[in-house]
Amino acid sequence: MELKNILKYRSVWLGCAMLWIVFYHSAHFIKGLYFFKNIGYGGVDICLFASGAGCYYSLCKNDEPLTFLKRRFVRIFPTYWCFLPFWFLYAFKTKDMNIKTILGNVFGVQSLVGLNNAFNWYITTILLFYIFAPYFKKLVDKYSDIKIHLLIICLLLAFSIPFWETLVFIIIVSRIPIFYMGMLFAKYAKQGARITKKSLVAYIVTMILGFVLLFVVFNYYKEYRWSHGLYWYPFVLVTPGLCVCISCAMTLFDRFKGMSFVSKGLSFVGKYSFEIYLVHILIYDTTNYLIDISALPSTDLVRILSTLFIPVACMILSFLTKLFFEKIPSIVSR
Repeated sequence: MELKNILKYRSVWLGCAMLWIVFYHSAHFIKGLYFFKNIGYGGVDICLFASGAGCYYSLCKNDEPLTFLKRRFVRIFPTYWCFLPFWFLYAFKTKDMNIKTILGNVFGVQSLVGLNNAFNWYITTILLFYIFAPYFKKLVDKYSDIKIHLLIICLLLAFSIPFWETLVFIIIVSRIPIFYMGMLFAKYAKQGARITKKSLVAYIVTMILGFVLLFVVFNYYKEYRWSHGLYWYPFVLVTPGLCVCISCAMTLFDRFKGMSFVSKGLSFVGKYSFEIYLVHILIYDTTNYLIDISALPSTDLVRILSTLFIPVACMILSFLTKLFFEKIPSIVSR
């Protein structure tokens, strides 16, 4: 199978990632899926891997850094800014907000400047990675020897070590190798590389090894999970193989009559991945707050209803974004 056929399911990766992240943040527990739920933050790594691939393709069209950043700015900030007023309504009621915190959230730098009550570290992360992307592409294109790229990935992992015990930074910096690997994956796909049976086995074995490391960390090194990045390092091994396996599974589904709805459904979820990421956190936080102040009963029905409201909220956010910011893409492209 050609790598480009693996990458054509990138929106499916995002759909799977968002379902996993929502499950991770939810209060729903399913017997037998406790470990799977507890590592649901790995959905972020899938998103960053997919984003790295997407950035590479985008930069192949125009690798001028400012032009690239303008395009990416248009993709996330209108939606983010339409969402922020709703989050501020919740935050002003439940958190200690001031003008510095407000501006930190508006510009997406809250996690870098040590402000409390930031909406989410992911916004800062993706902005930083977009800044890195044009320079990563130059590295990805410069070297053809995979051994050099493996060395670069190891150096990026080593770069995160000084940030141990600084949670706001280690949670971001430890993900840089994932983003770089996504760009590298896209480069080989663009060159027409194929996944052989041998390389597929290597992806699967590496993925399994990553899951084993996660299991060991969760059971024997709990005190280092947050402080030393052990929550996230294993996903350097897990993510590429997991994405390849998802694509292979979708290829099989699409071959069977009546089963293509699986990939189409996940791709639809992936299309709204950023909206889902934003609104589900607010919905779950608001639900928990209302339960805490006894404004809502703590029942499974309430939790289920809050989850079912996520797609409705996404549609509302998407509509508001188009309503208020529909002219921005044409202005930026001039």
